[in-house]
Amino acid sequence: MNKTTAIMCSGRFPKPIDKIEGVKYVAEFINAEEDKVSLTWYTRSKDTWKFILDAVRKLPTREYNPVKKNWVIPWNVLTQNWALASGWPSPTSFSELPPEESPLIKQKQIIENTKLDPEGVLIPGLRSYQIDFLKFAQHRHGRVILGDEMGCIDYSMVVRVTHHGKPLQLRFSDLFDAFVEDPTGWYAECGKDSSVATYGEIIDVTFSGHKMCKHVTLYNGVYVILTPDHEIRTPTGYVQAEDSLGMEVLYVEDGVLKAARVQSVTNAGLRPTYDMKVLNYNNFTANRVVVHNCGKTVEALSWMTYANAYPALYVVTATTKLQWEAAYRKWVGSTNKPYPDVQVLYGQSPKPLSKDKSYVINWEILTYWEDSLSKVGFRLIVGDEIQAIGNPDSKMSQAFVKLAKEIPHVIGMSGTPILSGPRQFWPLLNTVEPQVFKNKWSYLNRYCGPETNAYGTTYKGSSNESELHTLLVDCMLRRTKQEVMKELPPKIIEVVPLEVDAKELSAYMDEEAAAFSSTVRTREDNPRSRVAQLLHTSYLLKEKAILAWVDEFLSSGKKLLLFAWHRSVVELLHDSLRQWSPVKVYGGISANEKSSAVNTFINNPACRLFIANIQAGGIGIDGLQQAASDVAFVEFAHTPLLHNQAEDRLCRMGQKDSVTSYYFVAPNTIDMDAIEVLDGRSAMFGGIMDGKAATDIDLLSVILERRGCTTV
Repeated sequence: MNKTTAIMCSGRFPKPIDKIEGVKYVAEFINAEEDKVSLTWYTRSKDTWKFILDAVRKLPTREYNPVKKNWVIPWNVLTQNWALASGWPSPTSFSELPPEESPLIKQKQIIENTKLDPEGVLIPGLRSYQIDFLKFAQHRHGRVILGDEMGCIDYSMVVRVTHHGKPLQLRFSDLFDAFVEDPTGWYAECGKDSSVATYGEIIDVTFSGHKMCKHVTLYNGVYVILTPDHEIRTPTGYVQAEDSLGMEVLYVEDGVLKAARVQSVTNAGLRPTYDMKVLNYNNFTANRVVVHNCGKTVEALSWMTYANAYPALYVVTATTKLQWEAAYRKWVGSTNKPYPDVQVLYGQSPKPLSKDKSYVINWEILTYWEDSLSKVGFRLIVGDEIQAIGNPDSKMSQAFVKLAKEIPHVIGMSGTPILSGPRQFWPLLNTVEPQVFKNKWSYLNRYCGPETNAYGTTYKGSSNESELHTLLVDCMLRRTKQEVMKELPPKIIEVVPLEVDAKELSAYMDEEAAAFSSTVRTREDNPRSRVAQLLHTSYLLKEKAILAWVDEFLSSGKKLLLFAWHRSVVELLHDSLRQWSPVKVYGGISANEKSSAVNTFINNPACRLFIANIQAGGIGIDGLQQAASDVAFVEFAHTPLLHNQAEDRLCRMGQKDSVTSYYFVAPNTIDMDAIEVLDGRSAMFGGIMDGKAATDIDLLSVILERRGCTTV
């Protein structure tokens, strides 16, 4: 027996109210079955409107639709008699209602009809979609979610650039590293409207994470690897990579723009991707093909200059702090207007802050600086990778929300604002649209698929998705296609630069200078032993950052293989990361102990981490591929071939996903030598470098040769 039937049998159904003159009553069926009706009413009298509202709220099983701002009731004998007697007419048939307009079309119309303030200061070179963001943000009074997942380029694509006038051809990943080190004087090859290529100033290079990519090949053999939604230039405009088959696209040959037809578009799998922004141009060349450039970061900065929303606070990931600082100086500076300087915040010991500066801070230390930040008087707060506040109970989320409540302009940025379900969206929605998303429990019960059991109610699912989507479109701008690809490459290598302490780096530099000196004091104190010690010292520089990175990675729910060179490092990692129930493997343990560690890692969900030294854990082990697809190296082996063997613990029969190998490096240290040696290991494994076989390559010797030293 449902609630309505029970009330009908008990005789407790509410009595009709009298029809009130001057009130317009509207009733409409909301579905094809015509078993539910929406009730609305219009009156100039606030008291009359509230009187009718109180009556409707007393009806059993009535629901409020926040999108349409009306009440919905089941249409049965009782509700029909009540509604008709209270003044509503017979409902309009569902088939007679005009088709509902898409909320995205409505959003587009809002943007088209919004006019920008001619007094607003615009960053030069903004593209039309970036202008659209400013219009939408203006409509939203500066409280908006930017959900763009912009197209990106594969890390291995070659870009033609100049740096302080010197022509270079660099892989995208190498350009990113070089740009972070020195962001000035960079120009990229672009395709102008004429037939001649030119160079435009690079104002940002961004790492965009791992994304599914397409391999687009032209009939002349020229190719480019990029995300499916990234646009390639044609003679008449642009086309998305996934739609480019058979179309003529532009490429550059000897400085001249030419056209060739696309022969094939195939899946390239999950790849590390990058993108860049070129001032005053909307394209650049990647592997000679003319492609669109990016610009999501500039949208957040452009709102600050346009709306005079400064000083501003930018809360970003630790790895992009310096990138945001450089972008701020470049783009905001390009307006030639006096804006506050920007400063990057570090550490967990807050200091008093100037009210005349904008600040960049990473998520991990936000809680430590919350009190100091609250006193600055920010007019804009930007949260990059805003999914970081998805857990409303975390201190980080609470700190951001508390700050944002007192700041008039709020921009949340992410290509994936929610990772596991609508419940993660609550903190952000409540922050940018508090009038609509007022009550957490109402939100959870309506949109998060509540399930009740003996222990209470859980909210791990989703419900009323269409209704939530309509509400999101009111406050979120998202302009991408979903990427749904299944093919994955066997292995991806990713170099992870880590921030190190400046004082410790200075001490390291003294040690490095001594290591490469020609003085040899004893047989034990020789160049090889010094290089080996340097590699260990570089590990110590990045140890804290490694532990933080591993914690963040494992928070995603995945498992990880973690390799070191020294047993002491294995032990330290094992002790420092006990919260992840790790197992460890090193030389000297029995076969049974090694087998037990492998089985535990594979079969125990709580065991998220397999820690081993490269020699003992990198060979003779099978089965790890059943539980993981990610491996990371905290130290370098003395023979690069050992890294390949360790990676192959996951690149084995039975692996269902792409395998990603992470190499941690401390910038400006011997790590950079080591990673460049490893970067050429495909030649090493083929036995073609200097005529040596793969097993003859010795990391220490090669580093010494690179540094102009002789081995002992």
